[in-house]
Amino acid sequence: MTLAQMYELYKHGYTAFADIGDATYEDSTETVTDVKARKCIPRADELIRVGSNVALQTTLATFVLWDVSLDGIEPKPGGKITWPEGGVWTIVSTRREHFDTQWRCVCRQHK
Repeated sequence: MTLAQMYELYKHGYTAFADIGDATYEDSTETVTDVKARKCIPRADELIRVGSNVALQTTLATFVLWDVSLDGIEPKPGGKITWPEGGVWTIVSTRREHFDTQWRCVCRQHK
């Protein structure tokens, strides 16, 4: 099976989760609403990637964003995710996962 076929198979994988929210992603050039997202605790490998200065100084969360709902936009560090139940979060680090159907974004919470 090719990567394109795997993408087609998994691109709507967010429907398997009960805790999916409709977030907003924005950066200096783009704003996308109704982005399918899931908020979770950062994994150890993600905390290592952002470094101890960031990890110790602020509240962190990982947002899993489904690529199919981003309208071709790639989230990037410095971009912001507005979570309907918890304010605005700034992206510190991003990584594509799960056959390129998801973006894992480690974020710090705005105060």
